[in-house]
Amino acid sequence: MIELLALSKTDGWAIIRSERGLQLLRPPYTETQCPMIQDVDAARLLAEPGFNALTEKIVKPDLGGIIAHIKETTAKTVGPEQVAQVREAARQLLIDAPPDRIRHSLRRVRTEFLPQCQFDPALRVLSILAGSKAAMADPQLQTEILKLLEESVSLQQQNKSEKRKTDRANFFKKISRLAGFFEAGTSRIFQPG
Repeated sequence: MIELLALSKTDGWAIIRSERGLQLLRPPYTETQCPMIQDVDAARLLAEPGFNALTEKIVKPDLGGIIAHIKETTAKTVGPEQVAQVREAARQLLIDAPPDRIRHSLRRVRTEFLPQCQFDPALRVLSILAGSKAAMADPQLQTEILKLLEESVSLQQQNKSEKRKTDRANFFKKISRLAGFFEAGTSRIFQPG
């Protein structure tokens, strides 16, 4: 069982308690986005504006249930204009990021976003990073970003192609099952008898 202890409704960050201990859960809600934290870290986060300890006990059987609750709660709180403000602030942070933070972001795209087929967020981040101040000043960094951007687009296209093949194969399986069903049904109907 996993208990939701605290939540920042504006950005979706949360503190949870699982059998592993205290963890910080943050979007895009992947296993790697759920690091272990200490009591001291939780106390520091609760001191941040917008981060609130929950007064009601919320316990779910798994992480998926907690994530669904967080998404439902934050969707009620955050309006479209707030989402736009947060996106713009995040974009500006990426544009102004120093080279070491950009390389950290590239590692995250490579190790988290792409393996989980999160191509749209990966492409958004990489597009912003390609126009960042640090990338414009460092041709080697710009090349790293562009190579990862090309790799991401290629993987996205491969994934779409594989999905189309799978969808097509499933469609034909259903058609052949239906054809077999109709064939069996019509032979019984038209049998002399």
